[in-house]
Amino acid sequence: MAEDGLPAPPAERPPLFVIGPSHLHTCQLSDDVRVRVFGAMDVTIEAHVGLPVWSQRVPDALAEHSAAGRAPVWVVSDWKFNNFDYDAIVSAHGSPGSSSLFLDVLGHSGNVSHDYMQPLHLEVLARHGLDCIDEVLRRVPTTRLIFWCLYQRTKGRGSSSYPSWACYDAVVQRYRGHVIDIDEFTDAEEWRATMVADAGGHPSCAGYELMARMLQELA
Repeated sequence: MAEDGLPAPPAERPPLFVIGPSHLHTCQLSDDVRVRVFGAMDVTIEAHVGLPVWSQRVPDALAEHSAAGRAPVWVVSDWKFNNFDYDAIVSAHGSPGSSSLFLDVLGHSGNVSHDYMQPLHLEVLARHGLDCIDEVLRRVPTTRLIFWCLYQRTKGRGSSSYPSWACYDAVVQRYRGHVIDIDEFTDAEEWRATMVADAGGHPSCAGYELMARMLQELA
C-alpha cells in the first residue's frame, strides 16, 4: 500500500536476456510461435545451434546483457555438445576462474562425435561443464539456469549414460537458488507427452509455452 492509501503500482519487471542452443534458434522456434508465445514479454533471445557449455560466447553475452540491465538466463546445453573439443578441454583445462575453461566455439548441427562417448569422456565433459557453470555464476551471479537438455536426457528419456552427479536432480540441487526448476511446472509424463517435439528434446508449441511460463517467474 502506498503512503497515499492507494494500492502500490506493480514493481517494474526487468527485460530478459536468454542464451541457449538450437531449442531457441529460428530453425526450431518459428517466427509465429515466437510472437505468439513470447511476444508479450520483453525478452532478447540469442541462440546458436549446438552451443556447447564451454563456449566463450556464454559468459560474454550474459555479462554484456546483465550490465545493460537485462535479467540473464542460460538454457544450458547437453554436456556432450561439441564433444570433439575433448582433447582441447583436457589439455587446456585450468583452475576455476581461468579463461582456459572456455573455448572460442559456437557449435553447429551434428556436433556430437561417437569417438567421445565412453564413460570417461562423458564424465570429463560433464565435470568440465559444471566448472564452466560455476565460473559463469562467479562472473554473473544473477544468472538463472534452465537445464532443458538435461531434463530430457535424464527424465524425458527415463535413463542417462551420465554419472548420477551430472543428472538433472543432482545438478538442480547443486545450483539451487539459480535454477528455474522444470519439475515445478510439469512432470516427466506430461513432458514426454506434450512438451517435446523429438528425441532431442526440442520444444513443441506446448514446450515453448512452458518455457515462457518459466521465464515469467523473472519477467
